[in-house]
Amino acid sequence: MVCLPHQIEVSRVVANLDVRSMKRSEFVMMTLRSFICRFRDELCDYYGEDFGSEDSLIWDSEYGDTMVWVIVDNGFGRYEGKPVDDFDPIPEDIKKKIKKAGKWRRDKLRHKWSYKNPMNRIHGYLVMTDVTNKSHPKRTFAIDAVCSSFYSKAKGIGSDLIDFAKMFSEEMEAVDLVLEVANEYSGTAIESDSEEESEEESGEESEDEMDDSSSDEKIDFEEESVWYPDEGAMDVLAEEFWKKCMRLDHRGNPVYNLDQEYLSDLLDQYFNCEKKSDYDDGELWSGTEKREIRDLNDPKEGEYGGFWYHKGKKSQSRLMKFYEMHGFGEDSRVHTDWCCFSNVPYPTMRFTFKQYLTDEEVQSQELRDNPPYGAREWGGKMWKPGSFVIWKGDIPRECINHPWNHRKEDIINRYLVEDEDYRVWKSNDKTKFCIRV
Repeated sequence: MVCLPHQIEVSRVVANLDVRSMKRSEFVMMTLRSFICRFRDELCDYYGEDFGSEDSLIWDSEYGDTMVWVIVDNGFGRYEGKPVDDFDPIPEDIKKKIKKAGKWRRDKLRHKWSYKNPMNRIHGYLVMTDVTNKSHPKRTFAIDAVCSSFYSKAKGIGSDLIDFAKMFSEEMEAVDLVLEVANEYSGTAIESDSEEESEEESGEESEDEMDDSSSDEKIDFEEESVWYPDEGAMDVLAEEFWKKCMRLDHRGNPVYNLDQEYLSDLLDQYFNCEKKSDYDDGELWSGTEKREIRDLNDPKEGEYGGFWYHKGKKSQSRLMKFYEMHGFGEDSRVHTDWCCFSNVPYPTMRFTFKQYLTDEEVQSQELRDNPPYGAREWGGKMWKPGSFVIWKGDIPRECINHPWNHRKEDIINRYLVEDEDYRVWKSNDKTKFCIRV
């Protein structure tokens, strides 16, 4: 595998995937900057904020760890390329309410549903971050936020977003795609502890902030021709993203799965092109911290597997089933060992991509020419008879009786971890028969 510089690698993938038509909704995926560039004039006129000009560079020109993707009705993605006017985003029941409502109510409903508000062309969004770190050096992407808009009647948005998350991760040659199942309960014990600590330290912190405020260096985003959202534009984006994630509970009351401040921070990381790892020097960031569960059979209420974890997991059982339908499975090690998420014990889920390691990467020519005693030949479509490879995806049913054979040294030299990347089916002194965990 050829290792490209980070900026070149991401640029290549973004160029390949930007304005990608999705099969379920028939809308297109694009980066947030790409959307703003295409609908700059409409955004400026509608909100009265600065969303760039003809003389400014709005497109993605630099990349950090965080990417923001939006699924957009750009006027050509639905109904076999018919003009956008042929797709009416306002549902029939909302139209009836508009007819009966007064002017203030009509304007409010149109703001939420009509394409007169250009942000309503965004039917969902996806925020992803590269969380590869020293504790887990295999390339891993995390889904920080995924949302199908409450104000959209289009179907299949959520599935399209998950499919695209996989597509982007695979193009970036990631091994794993992970996520946390956010909920209102899992962080209860953590929040109570942090409140007590903040009360004790608030005085000291306020003094430090006053001392340091004058010395903080602010990033200069006023470089010639490069557009960066000012406070007004950023507030618009964060608020509109936040409103899209609204849902109604069983009583019909609005609830929000994501905090507006959290979304604002993610947008800021994206526009700032923030990087935790030093890609130029090949130095990975240290990650968060490992979280040991002292008693796996009886975790504390604020630990993974504890009371608040289970309460939060139960509240999001339908969402977890949705992720399972798309191939994700719960894996506690993502929270405890991978050092890529916070200390809040949200249920963590993982999707592992099938990784084919070729003959040249894993086995020597000598071993292929003189396979060890007991090694089985397998004449699959991708492999020559006598080749021995590790399959890190699901092993095909037709091959269950023909597992691939490896020397222990080949596995060790590839830094593969037993019971994480593979499981030993059976072994002898010279070789191991391996399948994925």
